Amino acid sequence: MLELAHGVAGPYAAKLLGDLGAEVTKVEPPTGDPARRLGPFPDAVPHPERSGMFIYLNTGKRCLVLDLQQLTDRDVCLQLAGAVDIVIESFATGERDLLGLHPRALHGLRRSLVLVSVTPFGQTGPRAAWRGNDLIAFHSSGFAFGFPALEVDNARLPPLNAPTYAAEFLAGQVAASAAMHGVLAAQTSGIGSHVDVSLQESVAAANNAQFNRLRHGRTGAVRRTFSDKPSNSVVALLPCTDGWVAISPREEHQWTRWLEVMGRPTWSADARFRDRVSRDRHWSELYPLLAEWSRVRTKTDVFQAAQEQRVACLPLGTATDLLASAQLAERKFFVERDNAILPGRPYHLTSVESASPTPHPPEAVDDRQRPLVGVRVIDFSWVLTGPICTRYLASLGAEVIKVESAARADLYSRDLSWQELNPGKRSITLNLKDARARELVRELIDRSDIVIENFSTGVMDRLGLDYARLQRTNPRIIMASSSALGRTGPNREQVA
Repeated sequence: MLELAHGVAGPYAAKLLGDLGAEVTKVEPPTGDPARRLGPFPDAVPHPERSGMFIYLNTGKRCLVLDLQQLTDRDVCLQLAGAVDIVIESFATGERDLLGLHPRALHGLRRSLVLVSVTPFGQTGPRAAWRGNDLIAFHSSGFAFGFPALEVDNARLPPLNAPTYAAEFLAGQVAASAAMHGVLAAQTSGIGSHVDVSLQESVAAANNAQFNRLRHGRTGAVRRTFSDKPSNSVVALLPCTDGWVAISPREEHQWTRWLEVMGRPTWSADARFRDRVSRDRHWSELYPLLAEWSRVRTKTDVFQAAQEQRVACLPLGTATDLLASAQLAERKFFVERDNAILPGRPYHLTSVESASPTPHPPEAVDDRQRPLVGVRVIDFSWVLTGPICTRYLASLGAEVIKVESAARADLYSRDLSWQELNPGKRSITLNLKDARARELVRELIDRSDIVIENFSTGVMDRLGLDYARLQRTNPRIIMASSSALGRTGPNREQVA
């Protein structure tokens, strides 16, 4: 891979692919990547070789300085481009072509090359030549108006900016995934592609009806709700003697257990709070009752009591708290590189060396728009994380079969939120507590390629659908599991 990108988004995309084993050569101008001037720095003393951001984004890459204004250096760059599978660049619109790096020129060097361009507003459209940055991308996306929530306590409060570089990191994830899309397509067709990634669109694609939706009416305007009560009945922030906790008793059985945590207060039988709809309607009356109880307790006391009852609850901490986390230490999340402690991969990969080719591999299809045609995915996921993942797999051509339960419906009803997360998927309803249903789903998995699930730790094991057992009958099965804190470590059983 050749990286001609600077800043955060493009280099982060290359880093993600490098973490998966890609060999990355990074080209910097004589003045260096601007990320070298981004902090943090040891002792707050700026130095181009000691930027925490630059080290995080570029550790493990081979760095090369080329002045692309010089013909000899430009020739070296073209030679490198002709020998790689992926080129990631973030030149301003028009600048890349002036340097002789037009997509046609690059594909003339290597027909299967995947060129990924990462710019503020994309390569086409009336704003293609506009400059932009992380702040502009976030606030031009439509997402910012509802951030951090549509409930605000002051009508004059402006939208808040996301944590710095959030838009660029998100765009980097999109660019890495898009690059893999191009590579998969090239493997079957032999033809490369030009992948156009817009920072604005990367964030706009994260808009979800659960967070930020247009209301009905002629204006279609997004409406904010003014409230001095933090959050809502699904996810609430409660004050404690030493800070805050976040709780999410979003299902009725969880709300019942949360009342047990609180000692069954006298108001718990009040009709105003009998179900989620009622609690939402009377949130302004319910929140003070919750806060009155939590305000005299510590974060740890509330957190531990809630987790014992299997109610999603975690204390609000700081970034430095993560360094002392026993969970992250057990999972070896932090790594030491170039004399710096850095976040490592946000996932763990377990491989099985004994895996053998599937008897009926998916038929290769020359469809560069949908390179996953022929791949079957069994989707046990629900709410957001898993369904978002499988939505993208379906859009790439995979056959996604969503396994649902009538007793525990995903998002309660097939409303707008459900529809936007599940287009292009097939669906089957099974009661996995029933032995015959589990037998049927195992037969389905034996004929599939991927399993996605985001249940709490231990659920798939208890159903007999854990990876070890599935792999015995389908050695090539790939299983992706997502949970609050991961499947290993001392806090793996905690719910969130």
